[in-house]
Amino acid sequence: MSKNLNLRSRLLCVTTAMSLLLLATGGYGVRGIAQANAALRSVYDDRLAALGHLEQVARAGLHTQLQLALASDAASAPATLQAVQATLKRERMAWDAYMATSLTPEETLAARHVAALRTDFATDVFAPALAALRTHNYREVARIMRGPMQQRYPQVQQAMSELIDMQLVVAKAACDHAQADYIVRRAVSLAAMALGLLMAAMAGWRHCTAARWPRWVKTWRRSAKAQTGAPAVAAASPASPAPWR
Repeated sequence: MSKNLNLRSRLLCVTTAMSLLLLATGGYGVRGIAQANAALRSVYDDRLAALGHLEQVARAGLHTQLQLALASDAASAPATLQAVQATLKRERMAWDAYMATSLTPEETLAARHVAALRTDFATDVFAPALAALRTHNYREVARIMRGPMQQRYPQVQQAMSELIDMQLVVAKAACDHAQADYIVRRAVSLAAMALGLLMAAMAGWRHCTAARWPRWVKTWRRSAKAQTGAPAVAAASPASPAPWR
């Protein structure tokens, strides 16, 4: 079929095919870049930022315990109470910011477990301690610090540590997925480049052989053929002179 096409039609077909290959390869690469950019943005927004929010929550919990432990007299009670309330407010804001990030199903279950533990701890430990601090009952504050707080806070701390470790696991999985996608796209891009070079080489060779030879090349080829076939023609002709004896 290609023999019935002229040179212009062949050039048009090859140019169209290579243009389509170029568009497909470029679109595939641009899509890969967009996915890599989205994955990198997700690692920061949903993992690093979430890790920072969880760290603020854990630090606020320890800071609240330290503030309650330092409350020892009526003169410092109002300032301590105000500082504890401000710390608890920052803790709630940090937790709400963490819950606003994109969570995996496993992470959602773990976050709900931590939220339940934090709610119970605030109700059973922080609320009675603050009530005792408002009435200047420092013995009750000390009892809560030595009793319920020391007994129940390790559970909250353990759940928070597992949630923080989960951020690293999910970030590592996203990084591995991006690395695997890069390997596949690199292989496809290299194969497309090799195919394009092969198509260009084959098209150039076919077009060069299909092009018309210059006039001096045609004359040279006719003379070469004539010289090659001269003895046979002379032997077959009856008008040719007899060979020399």
